[in-house]
Amino acid sequence: MSTDRRGKPKSFGAGFFISGDGLIVTARHVAQAEDNLLAITHDGAKHPITGFLGEDRDYDVAVVKLDGRGFAPLPLADALPKTNEWVALVSPTDQWAALFDRTDAPAPVCVGRIESVLSLPGLWTTLHTTVPAQHGQSGSPLLNERFEVIGVMPFLSDQEQATVSPMTVVQQLVAKARTGAPIAFAKRPRKGGSAPLLLDADFKAGAEAMKRQDWNEVERRMKRAAKSFRESPLPLTCLASTYAKRGAWKETHAACEKALRLSQGSALLQVLDGTSLVMLGRNADGLASVRSGLDLGLPDPAMRRSAWTLLATAEAALGHANRVREALENLRSLDTAEASQVAERIRQINPKLNLSHETNSK
Repeated sequence: MSTDRRGKPKSFGAGFFISGDGLIVTARHVAQAEDNLLAITHDGAKHPITGFLGEDRDYDVAVVKLDGRGFAPLPLADALPKTNEWVALVSPTDQWAALFDRTDAPAPVCVGRIESVLSLPGLWTTLHTTVPAQHGQSGSPLLNERFEVIGVMPFLSDQEQATVSPMTVVQQLVAKARTGAPIAFAKRPRKGGSAPLLLDADFKAGAEAMKRQDWNEVERRMKRAAKSFRESPLPLTCLASTYAKRGAWKETHAACEKALRLSQGSALLQVLDGTSLVMLGRNADGLASVRSGLDLGLPDPAMRRSAWTLLATAEAALGHANRVREALENLRSLDTAEASQVAERIRQINPKLNLSHETNSK
């Protein structure tokens, strides 16, 4: 809760303890709202927020600290939830209603299911639920059936159902923060707007342009989003994909390089960068990058097929028969017909390459 100069309540958000010594998770826009912030615990006690440990602007999540010990933390889930899993969004709405003398506060517990988990590993993950989304829930924990936190409610969009930031974001913030002392809350960094990436006007417009395949508009909007969210690899990845659609491989590689500095663990980025390098004639570097992406694990079978096809074709151009056979075997495990077609094309282009008849006919 924030207060005005006379100590009267001014704005309100939710949060929850993740440690007994006062670490609190809340929505970033709640923590950024005012110079001074108070945490009101279930017993009505008011605690000044004194420390800042970190934030993720993309997901609208922040970790702050108050002084004291003996607080009851919520346990964090070890893994992302499964589709159709029952979940509950818990908010301290009784305090919200009393402080602001409001009768339209959201229900203290809203129940629903996980509708889908949208995940591009190393780039982006969100939890889409059937839980009703209402104003006043920002910073509230999303709990599974074991009462473990699986997500945090971010800035409310115009959606009727809650889209929630995953708990992995908090775990990453805490892991980084544990390496040093908290920053004084009054001296915390205050850069950029309060809206998370998915609600940014340029990013939203760019995403809609991608659906229409309006690549000029995608480029214009994603460039602006990348400037606004300099620590986010997602707008840069969208830019790289746009350049690849156009066959602008130098620009693709440049965008991938920037994004990979922010997210080394993205299989999609590794394969996209590897493809651009192969197209630029840098086969050794490109093939190594594609293999790194496959090792990380591409989530989509179509992406895996494309990656193995690229490896088979590029290794054939280098005369590496054993690696071609390896790539074709992996491609066959995904699509037998496509593997046979790729093998036949390779034979036509390089008839001297020693590929067994068995490779083509399995």
